[in-house]
Amino acid sequence: YILNYNHLNITNRSDNMTVDFEKIKNDFINADVDEKIRIYTTTQGLTTEQFRELLKYYPIKHLSKLEKALG
Repeated sequence: YILNYNHLNITNRSDNMTVDFEKIKNDFINADVDEKIRIYTTTQGLTTEQFRELLKYYPIKHLSKLEKALG
């Protein structure tokens, strides 16, 4: 079966901030490439699956730019 975590608020244990994944995803979808990179590299508290979900909305032709930003 498939679990859908998109509706959940995930708590970031390091600083106890609530991460609103739907807002982050919406911001990511509507951002330009540089902003997508900023969001992807600075957002904390997401699960691996949530990061993968964001990548679905990242333009593949700019993947090397994201890889460079990730180091």
